[in-house]
Amino acid sequence: MDGIEFLETVRDTHAELPFILFTGKGSEDVASDALRADATDYIQKQSGSEQYELLANRIENAVTQYRSQQRLRETRKEYTAVFENAQNALILVQIENNGFRYQQCNRRTVELIGREKPEIVGNTPHEVLGPENAKKVIGAYRTCIERREPVSYTVTLDFPIREVIRECEVAPVSPEGEIRQLVVEFRDITEQRQRQRELEQHGTIIDALTNAVYVLDQEGQFSYVNDNFVELVGYDREIILGSTPSLIKDDPTIEQAEQQLGRLLSDDGPETASLEVTIQPRGGDPIVCEDHMGVLTDERDQFSGSVVTLQDITDKKRE
Repeated sequence: MDGIEFLETVRDTHAELPFILFTGKGSEDVASDALRADATDYIQKQSGSEQYELLANRIENAVTQYRSQQRLRETRKEYTAVFENAQNALILVQIENNGFRYQQCNRRTVELIGREKPEIVGNTPHEVLGPENAKKVIGAYRTCIERREPVSYTVTLDFPIREVIRECEVAPVSPEGEIRQLVVEFRDITEQRQRQRELEQHGTIIDALTNAVYVLDQEGQFSYVNDNFVELVGYDREIILGSTPSLIKDDPTIEQAEQQLGRLLSDDGPETASLEVTIQPRGGDPIVCEDHMGVLTDERDQFSGSVVTLQDITDKKRE
C-alpha cells in the first residue's frame, strides 16, 4: 500500500482528519493524486534538516486549523440547539439590497406564526405576514439598522379561530461593522392583551360604582382605587397608590382584615367576607364602613391580591 492508497483508506472513515503526504516522489501526477484524494498538504522529501522543520510547521498548522474547525462545528451545533429549543420564537433575517428575507426560524416560530417552515424560510415579510404587518415589520427592521440597537413592535395575525397578537423585538446579529443579519424574537401576548382589556373594562365598571373600591396587590399595597375611594379618604391618588392600608386604618383594623383574608384563602373558605371597619380619612373624623372583601387570582389560579368595596354607614350607626 502506497501513500495515496493509505490516504484513501483513512478518508473512508475519517473524512476531515488532517493528512499530510510526505513523499520522495515529486511529480505533478503524485501531487494531483494527493489533492484528488483530499490530502491536507503535500510535501516532497528533500535533503537536509530544513525539510523536517517545514514538515513540523505544516503539521502544526494543519492540526491548529483542524481543531479550530472542530470548535466552530461544536459552536454551530450548540447555537443550533439553543436556537431550535428556545422558549420564544426566533427568526434570522437576511438583509438584501431591496429588502429583507427570512433565512432561518425555530419550531416555536412555526407555532406562533401559524405557517410551516418552508412557508417562512426563504420568503419576505410581505409573503409571510401580509401587507399591513409587513409595512410595520420592515419599518422596525430599518429603524433597528439605522439605530444599531433593538427595536420593539407588535403584529396582529389572523388565525382560523381568532386574532392573535405577537410582541416582537428585532436586534442586529452583530452591532459592530456592517449589519448583514437581524434576529427577531417574539412571543404570544394575546391572553395578556385580553386580560388588559378586561381589566380596563372592569375599571370602567368599578369607577361607575357609587361605593369606594380599592385593590391590594400580593404585597398588600394599593394598586388601584376608584374616584369614590379617593373622595372618601381625602388623599391624592398618587399618595395612595403604593401605600399600605395603614394609611387609613389602625393596627387592630388591619389585623382583622388579614384574618378575613386568611379565611378566604383557606381551602374551605367563603368566596367573600364582610366586616365592619373604621377608617381615618385625611384631616377628618373617623368613618365607619362595611368592608366587603374578595380574592383576586392570576391566569394560573394563584393569589394575586384582594379587592375591597367600602360602604359608608357612619350616619346609619348614629341613628
